[in-house]
Order: sequence, then C-alpha cells, then structure tokens
Amino acid sequence: MRVLVVAAPLLGHVLPLVPFATALVDGVALVAATATARPMREAALRLGVTTVPAPVLRLVTAPPSLVGRQPGQPLRPVPHAGDGPVPAGLERGGERPRLLVSHSTVPGPGGGTLRPVLAAVAGLDADVVVLRAPEGPLPANVRPVGGVPLPALLPRADAIVHHSGAGTVLAALAFGMPQLAIPGPGDRRHNGELVARRGAGLTGAPVRSTITRLLADDGLRSAAAEVRAEIAAMPDPADVATAVLAGTR
Repeated sequence: MRVLVVAAPLLGHVLPLVPFATALVDGVALVAATATARPMREAALRLGVTTVPAPVLRLVTAPPSLVGRQPGQPLRPVPHAGDGPVPAGLERGGERPRLLVSHSTVPGPGGGTLRPVLAAVAGLDADVVVLRAPEGPLPANVRPVGGVPLPALLPRADAIVHHSGAGTVLAALAFGMPQLAIPGPGDRRHNGELVARRGAGLTGAPVRSTITRLLADDGLRSAAAEVRAEIAAMPDPADVATAVLAGTR
C-alpha cells in the first residue's frame, strides 16, 4: 500500500500489509496517527476491525542522508518516465544555464507558484523551461512546454524550481539536480526543509537572488550528486518486488 492511502491498513486483516513510503514523511507514523481519526474509526467499525495490523515489511524509498535511517527494506525511487515526447531544441548545450520550472498537477491550495517564479526569472541570464505554463505573456527567456515527463527534461537542465512535492524532490535528487523547493501546504514545507538541510538545494520564496544562487552554487550541485549516487546504490524495485512476493506467500 502507499502510505498516503491511509485506509489501506484495514485490509491488513485479509492481505499481508506492506507499507510503501512514497512520501518523505514517516509512513508508519502517519498511518498510526490517522487511525484515530473519526473516518478511520467509523470505517474500522463497519468492517469489524479493532486494531491496525502490524506490517509484514516496510519499504523505504527516501535516501538515508535525507531523512535518517528508517527501519525497513530500502527501495530505489525511480521517477516515472511517462510517454510524452521531448520538444525539439531541448538538447544539452548552449552558452547559458537552463532552469526547469515545474508545479503540482494536483489542484488545490498552494498551486499559485508559477507567477512569482516567472517574475523572478524575467531577464535572467538563463534559459527557462516551464512545464504546463500558464496562459498569457511570458518573459522572453522562458520557453513553455506541455506535459513533458520530468525525467526526460532533468538530464537536459542545470537546476529546477518546483512546488516541493515528494515525487519531484526525489526525481531531482535521482538525477543529481540542485533544486529550489517552494514551501506549500501538507508535507511540502517539510520536504523542502529536508532538501535544504542536506545541502542538495534551497527552500523558500522564488526570488531572483535565490534562483541565481541555485544556478551558480557548486556546493549545492556537489551535495545533489552525492544523493544521486546514494539513490543509485539502493536496491532495484524489481529485485525487491520479487523478494517481497516470495516472503508473503
């Protein structure tokens, strides 16, 4: 189960429970805290469940240098590649650095991060590629692209500014990409603070000085490369899946 699907532990009474931490928060602690909430208690009552069963195994995708060592089976986070084509002209090379800008695909609070970023990068000596750009005029150095898979663009850029979602954080780290994680609701502030504490990126408002540092700071790039190597050394998901299935039969 994904730890964000907090009702899934109720199925642990009929199926082996294997929490899969797709977020950077402690998934087991999240489930335990949510189990006391009224909707969960009412659902448990309807199903005749009195306790949340203990997991048979815990899968941990966050690199230890980011979140500390957590009990369970490490599992390499692999960014979803998708199947969208990469627009022409985005090959590596060129005289100026390239900055990616991404934002959440989930509607709701904290989604209005693009306009402040666009204001900050206007006139910056960098090429800026914006995924799912908003309607309206854009700065001359900004190139809008549609829903191109992030892993296809990360190798073609030098840094990324984004909304602090856990999936984007891990994708950037998997490619050794310095990142500016803009704080937001839910777990997003926590995610950005983890990245900044590790030294693999920055967190805070997308102001011009911060973005300039993001592109120029070799220390951020070095730390991000260290995390990339750490992630690459984590066990392959296919191997872990085979072992998990063998152990739960």
